Amino acid sequence: MKNRTSFKNLAVASMLLALTAIILQACVNEAKSEESKALALMQNKCYSCHHPTSPENSRLAPPLFAVKKHYTKKYASKEAFVTAIKSFLNQPTEDKALMKGAIEKFGLMAAMNFPDEEIDLIATYMYEQDLPKPEWFDEHHKQKHGKGKKHGKGKHKKQAEGQSESPLAKGKEMALKTKAALGKNLMQAINEKGSAGAVEFCSLKALPITDSLAKMQNANIKRVSDQNRNPLNQANEAELAYIQEAKAKISQGKKNKPQIKQVDGKWVGYYPIMTNTMCLQCHGKPGEEINQATLAKLQEEYPNDQATGYDVNELRGIWVVEFEE
Repeated sequence: MKNRTSFKNLAVASMLLALTAIILQACVNEAKSEESKALALMQNKCYSCHHPTSPENSRLAPPLFAVKKHYTKKYASKEAFVTAIKSFLNQPTEDKALMKGAIEKFGLMAAMNFPDEEIDLIATYMYEQDLPKPEWFDEHHKQKHGKGKKHGKGKHKKQAEGQSESPLAKGKEMALKTKAALGKNLMQAINEKGSAGAVEFCSLKALPITDSLAKMQNANIKRVSDQNRNPLNQANEAELAYIQEAKAKISQGKKNKPQIKQVDGKWVGYYPIMTNTMCLQCHGKPGEEINQATLAKLQEEYPNDQATGYDVNELRGIWVVEFEE
């Protein structure tokens, strides 16, 4: 009888252990499933602007690695971190923003009308996981907080003494402000109507917004390409020469740099536009990155479109900024 009771107890204990293992495995699988879902959401909804592999000069927003770095400094607990991210995404304001420099460079982020449960998943993943760090980040951080900081102080001191920034830098600042305004509106269009909505936005509003920003800055600003979509964006002979030179440098693994020259008493600056993941939704390969709805909209709006077939980190075109000396 004693042996039979011991056997029954052993059997019950074994069943409990097996049941516990099944429950634990189910919890592990559920956690992995949540992580996979969160990563997919982040890649589909955040990487178009915050992609970690986007070159420093073609970004539309700071990388998520930098966003996490700033937010964890102020919000140490996961609950506070997630709440702060959710609050900003639902209603972005400059008062809430922790990255003031990013707002100056890229403009204030448009409100992202994501469901709260999706934001919770994305923010939790950001907090718990090691996010990929861009290759250029350490050097950028060093310049910003080390030598770059001293350089910045010297720059501000010169400006305070009445010495203006260089024409090349002035033109770049104008191009970046225009890029930020277009990027912000473009992301809002994508968020509301998908990539086909982005095509509609570009066909109706890209040129008016660019012209408006140009007038505000007392300049002429345009985007041009050797593979234009809108016929109005076809590069002229001088612009094509710069684009061909830039592409040759990139193909040789060399760093391409902006250029500026004087033409008829004005400064004319050329600033590269490099592709990132978001660009491929409308400029990638048809049937792969470009879905059928977007392709149909492109064919409707731009029957002679030449601006597809790109991959990431390729020269899409250039900003041309012209202003008085």
